[in-house]
Amino acid sequence: MKEEKPTGWFTGIVNLEDIALNYKEITDRSVYVLLNKSVKNNILRNVDKKFGSIHNAERNLGHFIRHMNENKKDYKIKFLDFLELCEIIGLEPRKGCIEAISTKNGAWGILTNSLLKPKLPLNFVSESGVRVISSILHDGGITSSLNPHFTNKYYYFRKLFIKNIENVFGVIKNESSNPKKYECVTLPKILGIILVYGMGLDLGRKVKTNPSIPDFIFNLSPILKWAFISQAIDEDGSIEERVKRIQIMHAVETFENDSKPPNLILDTKKLIESLGVDVTEPYFQSSYQVNDSNRERWAIRIRQRDLKYCWGNLKLNLHYKHKTLNSLFSGVN
Repeated sequence: MKEEKPTGWFTGIVNLEDIALNYKEITDRSVYVLLNKSVKNNILRNVDKKFGSIHNAERNLGHFIRHMNENKKDYKIKFLDFLELCEIIGLEPRKGCIEAISTKNGAWGILTNSLLKPKLPLNFVSESGVRVISSILHDGGITSSLNPHFTNKYYYFRKLFIKNIENVFGVIKNESSNPKKYECVTLPKILGIILVYGMGLDLGRKVKTNPSIPDFIFNLSPILKWAFISQAIDEDGSIEERVKRIQIMHAVETFENDSKPPNLILDTKKLIESLGVDVTEPYFQSSYQVNDSNRERWAIRIRQRDLKYCWGNLKLNLHYKHKTLNSLFSGVN
């Protein structure tokens, strides 16, 4: 239910505190942050001032304060301990405050499991931000183990996805996210935690979860709405030159006597129509079966009379779709 979604679903902004409120498993040692020496020392100075001494702070907060004080370099601290310190001393986690945030348990896997130099708070109200959300909802997804992934056969398109990810989140260096090496790039788990528990996206197979578009997307400027739609067409759309139409398709798992369009089809129609573009009603395309799962494919089309308006606003990055879109207008007035 949308009323149960985190704040990011409605605002497009994700704060670390939002994640702590929604990700219950964070109470164990699963998430750490790495503080650089200057930030660590600034926290200790403020804690010392607040409690009168580091010794008093340790008695009130725990042994990790003493460990922080004794450590002369960068310091790894549990996520919840860090947030507690921020609340006590009035420090708002911002860009530059944290060197890295990681889900690694045990040895510090600084590249494999981490988001480096996170851009806090995480802001999805940008072209890169809406394209990331659109990609996760279309050619991408989030596994049940909280790893975001994205699949596309074109290297340059995967490279753009990673660029958008780093524009929003920060630096990622894990081997499995290398767009040149893998057709399916897989991101660190910490990004999945942010997307699920900070933004409210669903984890698991999209045909089963039947995801929706986050509310904040509908309140954006026309430029950002078009960016989201452009990414959707790049990944799950088709541009047909012969019949002059743009079509977007999605599939959903169905049950007996429960045939209806996927939420993404309904939401995409609503989003496109908010820009003054006429869209067909969702229509059934086909049904198919995967193992014991019955699925249906549904689609919407942008009507021919609005194609030229779309042409002036869409920013497609898949080369062949961009070329096909341009070729439509020899016959559209």
